[in-house]
Amino acid sequence: MISDRTGNYRLRDDEQMCFIHIPKTAGTTMSAILESRFAHQNICPTPYWRKLRQMSPEEMKPYQLFRGHFPYDVAGLVPGKAVCITMLRDPIERVISAYEFMKTCIIVNPPARKVQEKARTLSLKDYVRDPEVNGVINAQTRMVAGRDCQSRKIDQ
Repeated sequence: MISDRTGNYRLRDDEQMCFIHIPKTAGTTMSAILESRFAHQNICPTPYWRKLRQMSPEEMKPYQLFRGHFPYDVAGLVPGKAVCITMLRDPIERVISAYEFMKTCIIVNPPARKVQEKARTLSLKDYVRDPEVNGVINAQTRMVAGRDCQSRKIDQ
């Protein structure tokens, strides 16, 4: 990244920004802020890890911003030099927020419906300990370490 005369940072021509949106860390707000700084045609249209992995390097080349629930592995997937950023949250607060969110969100992914039913019927303690519930224990660490903690059962 380089800075201009106003002190703002700009991506170099060979760089692509990757926002690793860890769920329940104010990532939707951060995505909106980032999207306002890039031209629409320079933003990768998919925020989904599964779809991004299916794109060829040639398809990704024109985009300057990638944002979504991606692990750090996204850095090796984009064809340019990846500039990765993320937001972190206190892990306990993040898990409680994810648990409460799962109780009330609208589920479109069928495997996630089972996890939602668990959130609605189990205590927080039992929910966190349930082996079928992914993306709760050490989710931030796994995503930053490049391990897609959700793809095993609930692939986004």
